[in-house]
Amino acid sequence: MAILSNEEIAIHNSAYESMQKIIDISIGEGEAIDKALHNTGFQDITDPVVFLEIADQYRKTYSKLQAISEFLGQATNHQLITMEAFSLLGDAPNLTAIKDQVIRHCSGPDKALKTQALMMEGHFYGPIGDDQIGNYLPKYFGKNMLHLMKHTDDIEETAHSNAAKYYDEYKQNKTNIKSLGWALHYLQDMTSPPHAANIPSFFPKLHNQSDIHCAFETLAHKRLLHQASIYTQSAKNILTTLAANNLDIKTEGDFVKFRNIVYKQSFGNVNPDLYTQDESKWDLILSSALPLAIAVSAYFLEKGV
Repeated sequence: MAILSNEEIAIHNSAYESMQKIIDISIGEGEAIDKALHNTGFQDITDPVVFLEIADQYRKTYSKLQAISEFLGQATNHQLITMEAFSLLGDAPNLTAIKDQVIRHCSGPDKALKTQALMMEGHFYGPIGDDQIGNYLPKYFGKNMLHLMKHTDDIEETAHSNAAKYYDEYKQNKTNIKSLGWALHYLQDMTSPPHAANIPSFFPKLHNQSDIHCAFETLAHKRLLHQASIYTQSAKNILTTLAANNLDIKTEGDFVKFRNIVYKQSFGNVNPDLYTQDESKWDLILSSALPLAIAVSAYFLEKGV
C-alpha cells in the first residue's frame, strides 16, 4: 500500500517536471542534452535566475503538501513528538505553564517564510562529503551556484546552528516561548533520519537517488497518531542515557555537546534500509528514531527551561 496519497504523489511528480524544465531551459533549448548531464541535477547550472526559480518551486510545492495536512486538521510530527515529551516528563509546574505554547510554536519553522528560505536547508544537518557536515545544498548545487546563493541568504545555516540560535533568543528573554519552541523544532529535525542524511524533498530524483523524505515522515506521522505510547515507553531508556551525560545545556559548551550527541545517535539510524520504500524496514528505523526524538525533546525541556 502506498504511503503517500495520490494527491501527494501528483504534487511530487509535478514538482520534478517543473524542475526538469528549469534545467532544460537553463542549459539551452534545442541542444542535444547528454543524459549524464541531467543526472547531475543542478550541479552544472550557474544562472542566478535559476536557483531563484528552483527555490520558488520548492516552497510552492512544500506549501501544497502542507495545505493537505492542515486541511485534515491533524497535529504535525513536531507537535505529536512534543506532546509525548511532555507526557514523559509528567506535571512539572514550570513546564505545565508553557506546554500549550511550546506545542503550538514547535511547528513554526516549517511555516514561516524566513525559515523556509532558500529551500529549507536550515532544517538539515548531515554529511556533505570530505568528512564535512552541513546542510544538503553542497550535495545538489555546484560551487558557482552556491557562491551566488550566498548573496541572498545564509546558506551555511543548519538544524544544529538554528537550534542554538533560537535557544539563545529564549535564554535572553524567558518569556519568548516562540523561540524555545523553534529551538526544539530544530533539535527534533536533527533526530529525523532524512534530515541527518541530508535527503531533502524533491531533489534526489534529479540525481538518480531515492526520493524518500516525504514518504518516510508521512509514515512517521501515521505511527505517531496510532501508537505514540510505544515510542514514549522506549524513550524512557534513552532519556536516562542522555541524563547520564550530566550536561547543563543552559551553558553554550554543554549545549554544543548535547547537539553533537543527538546527531551521532540520529545518524546511527541512517542505513541502506532508509533508501527503500519498505514499510517494515522503515518501521525498524522509526522504532529507534521516534523514541530518540521524544527523549531529546524531553531532556531539552526538562534541563533547558
